Amino acid sequence: VQLTGHFPIVRIIRVVIALDADGAIIAVFLTGITLYLRFSSQLNTAIQAENQMVMEQVEQSLSTYLRDMLGLADSCSYNVVKGRNVQNEDLTGELMLLYDTYSEYVDSIAVFDPQGNLVATAPAGLLSKDATPQEEPWFSCAVEKPENLHFSQPQVQHVFSNGGSYRWVVPLSSAVELTRGKSTQTGV
Repeated sequence: VQLTGHFPIVRIIRVVIALDADGAIIAVFLTGITLYLRFSSQLNTAIQAENQMVMEQVEQSLSTYLRDMLGLADSCSYNVVKGRNVQNEDLTGELMLLYDTYSEYVDSIAVFDPQGNLVATAPAGLLSKDATPQEEPWFSCAVEKPENLHFSQPQVQHVFSNGGSYRWVVPLSSAVELTRGKSTQTGV
């Protein structure tokens, strides 16, 4: 059998098969790129939506925390301290109620006079022997700007003795009106 007369047909068939195979490879390649771009775009959209949701949750959590801390400061100032004679009345019971309510967020609640002497605290605690509250930034900010609430930088709580364990805290301070006998003074 001689193929000399049919050689161009075989060659054409081979070329068609080669082009068809190349076309299939190109089609698979283009389909792969298209799918990659589509899924990549969908993944980016899903990641952006997830990040937005996380940010909204963080915002909600921080808003709730700040609102609770502002409520605690107001309750301490207006419902526990203001109008009470700290010379004759013990504030510890009311401070303990506030502490129990906010114990998830609060390490301690304390009231100091202008010289940094402890007036009341919850939970009950002793000042560290080297504690000088009046020299702390949270104390001086509250004294200098009594109309504001002051959040200070995170720090290790070292004002109260805790049996050698000291936790990180974010101090919140505000000025309070302390009544001693017939005189009033600004405490923290």
